Amino acid sequence: MTALREEIATELGSLRDAGTYKRFNTLESPQGPVVEMAGRGEVIVLSSNNYLGLADHPDVVAAGIEGLQRYGAGTASVRFICGTFAPHLELERELATLSETEAALTYVSCWNANEAAVPTLTDEHTVIISDELNHASIIDAVRLARPERKVRYAHSDMGELRDALRACDRNQRKLVITDGVFSMEGDLAKLPDILELARAHEATVVVDDSHGVGAVGGPVAESPSTSASSARSTSSPARSARRWAGPPAATSHRQRRCATCWRNGRARSSSRTRFRRRSRAALQPPCASFAPGPTSW
Repeated sequence: MTALREEIATELGSLRDAGTYKRFNTLESPQGPVVEMAGRGEVIVLSSNNYLGLADHPDVVAAGIEGLQRYGAGTASVRFICGTFAPHLELERELATLSETEAALTYVSCWNANEAAVPTLTDEHTVIISDELNHASIIDAVRLARPERKVRYAHSDMGELRDALRACDRNQRKLVITDGVFSMEGDLAKLPDILELARAHEATVVVDDSHGVGAVGGPVAESPSTSASSARSTSSPARSARRWAGPPAATSHRQRRCATCWRNGRARSSSRTRFRRRSRAALQPPCASFAPGPTSW
């Protein structure tokens, strides 16, 4: 045990020296564009997925309180052992309607959803073909799966994707996995092209649209993951039940990116940087020519 402690201490020291040792930031206020952070005061948050501002919305908070009062703090086990609550089923029915699917299944996070969906869809003859810039949750899900082969293609490179599909046996199960919106880069998957290739090679497309549903484009039928939904495709659950409450459909790639990042003139970004607040006036949209429309709840 002493040797193990010494090895771990050395490894932790290396992380500190490299500047990669992670420390938790403690929030002293609800999540939002500007928060109170212990030891830092008022801070602008540019790393949250709270695109629609629902984390501290009064209606959401009130519904949470009502749920706690009526159902308590949980089932005290997983749902298939101790049962599930009626609101879970109602939520899943509404999500299925929103996504235009037969059914929906909710998880506590998209990380859990991906780690459940990808291995479940995989058998020993499957080939998984994944974009190289997919989210870490997808990467972990692919690691957990046990397919015959795993292929990674260059980001949004349709030529490499085509070659990977051509290399598969026609009767093999082929899963093409991609983000709908790549959260770190901010660009959109080339889903019409991906779906066209999937049709030609009888592949299944799995889309993680956590950063797209309700935040990019118009209603869900116009969101990136469903822009060409007539193909054989599967969409894994988003990180939260995001109802459409964002800006109207944008007409250009640049506008769609702004629609993702801005709501009511406030910053919404997937950047992993935080800046100390100087003034709210500093929060100006990057392209003043595009102003999102009003939101509705």
